[in-house]
Amino acid sequence: MSNINKQALREAAGKAISEEGETWWNEEQLASDYGLALHRTDANFIAAANPATVLALLDELEEKDKRLNEILTPNMLLPVIDDMDEDNLRHVIKTVCENYSLLHAKWEAAEKRIAELEAREVVLPDYTEIYQNEFAKEVEYQVRAALKSAGIITKVGGVGYVGINNLGSWRI
Repeated sequence: MSNINKQALREAAGKAISEEGETWWNEEQLASDYGLALHRTDANFIAAANPATVLALLDELEEKDKRLNEILTPNMLLPVIDDMDEDNLRHVIKTVCENYSLLHAKWEAAEKRIAELEAREVVLPDYTEIYQNEFAKEVEYQVRAALKSAGIITKVGGVGYVGINNLGSWRI
């Protein structure tokens, strides 16, 4: 790895998972709702696994994959093709073409399905006439924000609201 000590990063990761360390907070703070237990080894690993390190790892993996595709794929078949007779070569070419056609058809079907799903509109129930406490309002807001950030088209106002009827079953 360029500019990254793989062994040190591996050791830090191993220790972060398995080794007990000293906490940064006292017992009273840990008992509170907002208590946080950070072990020294976890902190060391977090420091080592910073965004720059992760990006460097991803760059190296991408470069490795690119290089493997450049070197291995085209050249691996050349010795095999040279030793084939004409009938076998025709069979291989036919098989490759059939596989390509099949994969291309699957790819087109997947593209079509993705387009259908992305164009679909989700109708959310309208809760405006129902009493909601602040927590419920915040949950609804967070759900709508998550749907919007995921690119899901939403529309407010469905058939009714989700709730429990007097028989104890869910209704919409």
